[in-house]
Amino acid sequence: MKKYKEINKWQRRRDFLKELVKRKDLSFLIYRLKWWLATKFKFLFPFPVHIDLEINSNCNYKCIFCPHGTGEMRNDLPQMSLEVAKKILDELAKNKVYSVKLNWRGEPALHRSLAEIVAFAKKAGIKEVQINTNGELFDERKIKDLVRAGIDRVIFSIQGTTPEIYSKIRSGGNLNRIVENVKTFDRVRKELKQPKPFLRVQMVRTEVNKHQVAEYRKMWQGIADDIRISDVTNRGQGDYLKVGDQVSIGRTSCPQPWQRMMISCEGKVMMCCSDWFGDYVIGDINENSLKEIWKGQKMKAVRKRIKKVDYDFKPCRECWVKESYKWQKR
Repeated sequence: MKKYKEINKWQRRRDFLKELVKRKDLSFLIYRLKWWLATKFKFLFPFPVHIDLEINSNCNYKCIFCPHGTGEMRNDLPQMSLEVAKKILDELAKNKVYSVKLNWRGEPALHRSLAEIVAFAKKAGIKEVQINTNGELFDERKIKDLVRAGIDRVIFSIQGTTPEIYSKIRSGGNLNRIVENVKTFDRVRKELKQPKPFLRVQMVRTEVNKHQVAEYRKMWQGIADDIRISDVTNRGQGDYLKVGDQVSIGRTSCPQPWQRMMISCEGKVMMCCSDWFGDYVIGDINENSLKEIWKGQKMKAVRKRIKKVDYDFKPCRECWVKESYKWQKR
């Protein structure tokens, strides 16, 4: 058995260096250093290094590996209002958070004020504003609005290189439209003479699409700035998509409670991205500040247990975050 190593690791490191050159921003290096310290040494900063702010929890897809697709996740929750989003972003900016991702469990492009929220976050002084998207709901006008608003990174989750394979995983999705949208983001940023947004495409390697890895990398060369292929595929959806050449050999101390917090569209604060159903709410923005929640007793108790690799509580018991496991390659 060999130790697990990320697919495409060295190419991604090379692309990261290219991104650093394009950014011309020393503060990004400081942010990445803080992320590394929180991950490697469980160093606790006065405020999270990163925040996931869920402005919408609904989704236009029903993917086979996702609670939206299995019917476990509600798809009718109200979007976060523009006023609430601005209030939270103001607090984040005052606490000098570097990075904010404007989604968690849902599709951010469904939010009617996405570009306005991005523009507000940038004006408030947040350096890294990003989204993770399936990419289908954009058109040229929306793309131009986002680029002009100053969005820093757009991450596209694209599971395959052909419509046939893609639709087996992301049921009902239109791969051809998504590919065109990624290309439009690339074209628009060039037309506007902007280095950003940085574009990442990412694929989870499964039994269905494992034969397309090399083709996937080739497909996105020269368009995407970062091509990520995850080689650990069991995200709690069972073994039917699992390739089987990566094996979990136990649990390890998860870094998320030292890195980040998740804020739901309802204002509930979770300790990690795995708690989709709010089994372990650590706070509420309507009752306390984010700094109070970050330093509060519930979060302290979580960190104490996770440091000891004590996962006998929800959502840790059924966690699908690969960083909370030890992996080996067959």
